[in-house]
Amino acid sequence: MKRITLLTMLLLPALSLAAQRTVTLRQCYDSAAVASPLSGEGEIHAGMTLLRDMNLASAWLPTLDLGGSFNYQSDVVDMSDLPGSMPIPAGSLPSIPHEQYRVTADLSQVIWDGGVTRSAREVERVGGAHILPFFLGYDQFPPMPINC
Repeated sequence: MKRITLLTMLLLPALSLAAQRTVTLRQCYDSAAVASPLSGEGEIHAGMTLLRDMNLASAWLPTLDLGGSFNYQSDVVDMSDLPGSMPIPAGSLPSIPHEQYRVTADLSQVIWDGGVTRSAREVERVGGAHILPFFLGYDQFPPMPINC
């Protein structure tokens, strides 16, 4: 019985040493990226980047702005009470209405923006393509073996 216990005590640590494997830091990063709750958001970020690029590209399209206003004047000048010294016959002037309406339509087209749209699209393209590796820090560490 003592021999079995002694053999078990000698062989048990040797078995655990043989079960170890070498893991690199990059493999740890990859497994952490897969297990991370942010790993599923890659497609969402890609879609957001695409939408931002489409919005920036639409800066070159013409825009049509429609506007309108309505004003009501509670007190207006009554021209019928003017003295008869005017060369216009009395009562021939129309009365001024209390309401005023205005409708506008503005069409505008960007001709030159100094490269702002192109630069913004380039920044968005570069920023969207490297967001996950930068977050995980892949470029900061060389691969090193780690015993687990």
